[in-house]
Amino acid sequence: MGSSTAKETAFESGPEARPSSGQTQKFREQIGNISRQSSIFFAGTIFTAAAGYLFKVYLARVLGAEALGIFALGMTIVGLVGVFNALGLPQSAVRFVAMYSATRRWKQLAGFLLRGSAILVVLNLVLATLVLVAGPYIAVHFYHTPALVPYLPLFALIMLLGALTTFLGQVLAGYKDVVRRTVVTSFVASPLTIALSVLLIVLGTGLWGYIFAQAASAAVVLVLLAVLVWKLTPGAARVGLVDLPRLEPEVISFSAVVFGVGLLEFLVGQTDKVLIGFFLDPRAVGVYAVAAALVTFIPILLQSVNQIFSPAIADLYARGEQELLGRMFQTLTKWILGLTLPLATVVIIFARPLMGIFGHDFEFAWPILVVGTLGQLVNCGVGSVGYLLLMSGNQRRLMRVQAVSAALMVLLNLILIPRWGIVGAAVAAALTNAISNGLNLREVRNALGLSPYNRSYVRLVPPWMATFVVVFLLRAGMGGVRPPWVAIAVTLPVAYLVFLGMAWVSGINADDRLIAGAAWARLQGMLQRTATIGKSASVAPAPVPELRLASKPKVESTASDAASSPILIVGPSRSGTTLLSRMLDAHSALAILPETWCYVVLDRLGCFEEFRNRWQYILFLNRVWRSLCEYNDPAAGVWAQEAAKQPDYVGPTRPILESFGRAYAASRGAERWGEKTPGHLLWLPELRRLFPQAKVLLCLRDPRDVIVSYDERWGGGRHDTEYLMRAAAQVRYYLRHLLDQQAFPPDQILWVRYEQLTAQPAMVLQEICRFIGVDFEPGMLEFYRKFDDVENTMPDGQHHKLLSKPATTERIGRYRDVFSASQLALLEKFFAEEMAPLGYTVQNTESLQITAEERRAFDGGLRLYEQMRSGVIRGRLQRRARLSLNVYRWLGHRLASVSGKRLAVTSGEWQVRAEVQAGKAG
Repeated sequence: MGSSTAKETAFESGPEARPSSGQTQKFREQIGNISRQSSIFFAGTIFTAAAGYLFKVYLARVLGAEALGIFALGMTIVGLVGVFNALGLPQSAVRFVAMYSATRRWKQLAGFLLRGSAILVVLNLVLATLVLVAGPYIAVHFYHTPALVPYLPLFALIMLLGALTTFLGQVLAGYKDVVRRTVVTSFVASPLTIALSVLLIVLGTGLWGYIFAQAASAAVVLVLLAVLVWKLTPGAARVGLVDLPRLEPEVISFSAVVFGVGLLEFLVGQTDKVLIGFFLDPRAVGVYAVAAALVTFIPILLQSVNQIFSPAIADLYARGEQELLGRMFQTLTKWILGLTLPLATVVIIFARPLMGIFGHDFEFAWPILVVGTLGQLVNCGVGSVGYLLLMSGNQRRLMRVQAVSAALMVLLNLILIPRWGIVGAAVAAALTNAISNGLNLREVRNALGLSPYNRSYVRLVPPWMATFVVVFLLRAGMGGVRPPWVAIAVTLPVAYLVFLGMAWVSGINADDRLIAGAAWARLQGMLQRTATIGKSASVAPAPVPELRLASKPKVESTASDAASSPILIVGPSRSGTTLLSRMLDAHSALAILPETWCYVVLDRLGCFEEFRNRWQYILFLNRVWRSLCEYNDPAAGVWAQEAAKQPDYVGPTRPILESFGRAYAASRGAERWGEKTPGHLLWLPELRRLFPQAKVLLCLRDPRDVIVSYDERWGGGRHDTEYLMRAAAQVRYYLRHLLDQQAFPPDQILWVRYEQLTAQPAMVLQEICRFIGVDFEPGMLEFYRKFDDVENTMPDGQHHKLLSKPATTERIGRYRDVFSASQLALLEKFFAEEMAPLGYTVQNTESLQITAEERRAFDGGLRLYEQMRSGVIRGRLQRRARLSLNVYRWLGHRLASVSGKRLAVTSGEWQVRAEVQAGKAG
């Protein structure tokens, strides 16, 4: 356990051997995805918990224990009835919304959303009526609290709104939009509830105001979530109520299982409060509820990881990645337990002052914190065992454990509450928690053969012992500090510093370093504002391809297919994509567009497959046009002509792209069209969905020579080590996509090595022509005759001088003469996991002395690479683009006409641009 910088990951060569590089890469991808998304959920949970803790202190002091007890009893009634108010549909939304969206089954998606929402509304109206009818009897005869009766209508409303907000929140999870869901449910809902509650309580409304604020906040959240779901739902799924398919049997069966698990979870989670209300009084319920709320904060890290690890479990299990799943289970569980230990230690040692913060009436309940925290440590110590059973198809095992736990919880509470009061309830909950997790762990071992434990757990003991001693001494030394929360606020960070420091001394293994590196990169991404372009996508890695050119049969296709399906030339920048595109463009039947960056623009504007509003389309047209204007090519004029025909549009993107491609080919007198943008390599899965029949040419070049070219074009040729490592980060990011994200089938992808293209251009071009289905033309080898003035006709033309001469090998192997021995060693170490699978041999293998400055540059490159891999940079660029989009949607034509920001919006404006481009060509 403990923190680590990225450098140990790259330079370590000790005895602790790691699994194969392929599995290590998969492990890193999974961990990166989990750390990225769970950090968002974790941040929202931390914010909600911190704000809620302070708010509970306020409520306890203003309303008192009895009022909070009445609220807790009302919520138990809602919770009891609410067991039946969802029928498992929210959990089904996560699975089936994602599945229907991925398979483009829009009618089924529409049916699930509309029918699911309708079922929830009708069912909750019936249950709300039941609360109003049966609630008074329960309040008077079971809880002996007539004061609860006037508040029941508000509790019924909270139940109705809660069911719908939970469903819509899970729909957003199905759309994989964790960020906006967290913003609404954490950063909007909590402050709104607190503000309304304080306002109403100050006005003298008391408990009524607090409950009303809960309902009002839930209504606002419901509206916001509904708007987000509507925006994210594809247009094809926004259909009317006619002819909607019924819920599929698979949805019903899955929901039924989840409903059964939820019912048992309710019995486990609410039995203590219900029986305290029966045996004791509302004041005891209020005190217990406050203490129990603090205890639920202990496993916050486990809850955050479970949000993302659960779908990863289903994915890895389905693909038979048992070894990788077990490796992740072990490593994540150890980290969850390790990072929970300092928090749990502080809560246990400071239990009395923690409860005293709520007031003198709450201080006596400090044993509940101690007992409950011990139970939650067991929960964290076994990890995601419940989700492992559920997501691997072993839900029946999980239900058996839940049934045993529910029976045990009821029995223990019936025995212990009359004897020990609320402390007895805490003991019952902790014992049930420990036993149920132990049973789940046994089921995971029996069903999956997995265990979270290995010898490295022993390394947690010294850090925890040191933390316990330090916290105990601080508690004794700061006993007189007032208010007590100051001592707690000082002790908690000290506890983590001591624990992490001792963990570092105790030693961490290779997997721990990978997690530490991912966490460190995430932290760096939040603190820095790097301007480097990067994109990310989390997909399953594919096998390493065969790189040698081989004959492929000529693919027969119709004229329509040939005209509409593009030839896509992609690869790392400076890898020969421009050379290859110009060679193909010299073919009489082919018209290869210069760099449009169109798919980059689509990704940033959030409209890769569909323009959902007119300003997405307008900004897309204008940004691509600006890219094309940089070239002495008819592409910009053709783009303007096509835009003039359809300046306003909402709908699928493919018809627009096809229309432009066909128009460009027609303007050149060609039959086929293609496009060359190196960065489009990062979106191959999305491109396949747009153009399933496309042909893809993947350009590859020795990454060391690529860095030489990067340095000459963008680094000023200074051979600065810091710049070289930053460039290496981006090149490595591209190479990982080459290896891991081949979304197209093998007969639609051809790998083209720069070294072979320049050494044997005729042979390679003949192979490419067979691959794309055209006859080879010798004129392709004379492409350079069109580029005698390349420095003036292309952007950065001075860096494309080789286009003005026949293909040459003079740029191959230049890294040997350009880089110093230590720089070359750093680059080869950086590309170690990519070069061998790609067929490039490491030249410099001897040990070299690395300076501190070079090590810092290496570490900086790794951090930048991890930021790209984790999606930090891509997310930042998307937010900027979508902020611009929102500004245009609000200000519209006013901003579009501002000098320097001028956009073409109307057909006439696009026609003017087309005429200007035609004048330039003339």
